[in-house]
Amino acid sequence: MFTAEQKRQALSAVLQSDSFSGSPRLSDLIRYIVEKDIAGEAPDVKAYTIGLDVLGKDASFDPSTDPIVRVTAKRMRDALTAFYDTDEGQAQPVRIEVPTGRYVPTYSVQEPNLPHVDEVGDVVIVSRSWMPWRIAAAAAM
Repeated sequence: MFTAEQKRQALSAVLQSDSFSGSPRLSDLIRYIVEKDIAGEAPDVKAYTIGLDVLGKDASFDPSTDPIVRVTAKRMRDALTAFYDTDEGQAQPVRIEVPTGRYVPTYSVQEPNLPHVDEVGDVVIVSRSWMPWRIAAAAAM
C-alpha cells in the first residue's frame, strides 16, 4: 500500500519529465486520475467524467461515439512507458501505471536499474544489463 505522499511524489516526477512537461492535456489527465485515486474517488472516474472534467467536453459528450478520452488515455499510457524507459524514470522508487481499459492507476515498487560492472583483464565494462556478448566483444579488442 502506498501513501498519498508517495503517490504525489511519483506523480510529480512524471509531470516534470520530458514525456509530460510539453503536453498539458496528458499532464492534466494523469494528475486527475492520480488525485481522484488519492481522494478515494477512483471508482467514479469514467470516460464521461474525464471528458467533462479534463478535456472540457460539455454535458452532451458521449464517449461511445467520441474516442477522445480513449485516444488521450492511450497517449498518456505511451508517455508513461516512455518516461519509465528513461534513466530518470527507472530511478523512481514508485511506478504509476494505468491499465488499458481502465482509468484507475496502479502503483508498484521499482527496483533501481543499477549498472552492472564486469572486469575482463584490464577492461572494465559498465552496462545496464549483463550480456555475455559485451564481455566477449571487449575481450576481443
